[in-house]
Amino acid sequence: GENKTVYYASNGQMQYGQQQLNGHWYLFDKISGAMQTGFQNLSAYGENKTVYYASNGQMQYGARKINNNLYFFDTTTGAMYVRNFVNVNGQTYYAGNNGVLMAPRYISQLTPIFAGWGCAVASSAMLMSIKGENLDLWYAYSHEPQAGVFNGVGFTKVISANNLTNYMRQFDGGFRNISGSSIDQIKNLVNSGHPVLYYGYSSYGYSHSWKNHCKVIVGYSNGKFHIYDPCYYRQSDGPNTGGHGTYDLGADQWRTENQLAAEYYGNNGSGAITIY
Repeated sequence: GENKTVYYASNGQMQYGQQQLNGHWYLFDKISGAMQTGFQNLSAYGENKTVYYASNGQMQYGARKINNNLYFFDTTTGAMYVRNFVNVNGQTYYAGNNGVLMAPRYISQLTPIFAGWGCAVASSAMLMSIKGENLDLWYAYSHEPQAGVFNGVGFTKVISANNLTNYMRQFDGGFRNISGSSIDQIKNLVNSGHPVLYYGYSSYGYSHSWKNHCKVIVGYSNGKFHIYDPCYYRQSDGPNTGGHGTYDLGADQWRTENQLAAEYYGNNGSGAITIY
């Protein structure tokens, strides 16, 4: 006459709270003993974490898609990630206040606002987008301490990583200048869920004596970096749809470690920025 699943120990006594059975954690209501499923906050059971129990009552771990949203649960404790970065299947994500994972969005410097020399702001906006933050592009372009982002008048070179970091901290305090980091250090950051803005070459550049363009690394998989280049109108724009230079590789591209190293190291330094 009761619509619930419960558990009785070998002595016949009904069990309550958290129970580890055959290598799996379950939760039984502390009053009714009913097995719990779905999201559960365990503060009432002495643990400060939210976990998730599948329909069979077993606690879940790692990445899980629930009601069309992606979540990540600590692989040891089962705690749902909140306000934390994580890499899932080679893609960087940030778990928001509700635990839903958000990936960086592709943002163009050419549309809806044309800022042909505004790669630094567009790339920074992509870093912020992993947290679900929408940068006011018009304001950011207009106030960036660099001339000519809209028409190129007075533009000589892209804003430095240090100045860009300081400028962007008014929008998000998590910006960090990591210039000089090695490819391995960047890979470790990306593998821990942090996207990385780096200084490289534009698809419109034919001389590679000066790195004058910003791009964003949003993932790493099978020895390759996943890169968004803001100097295209659409994320679907492929190779040879931009400036037709050596680095006209498309808005959404994959580059090997050696290919990234050849672009990232040398010339006017190895500039890079990430977000926490």
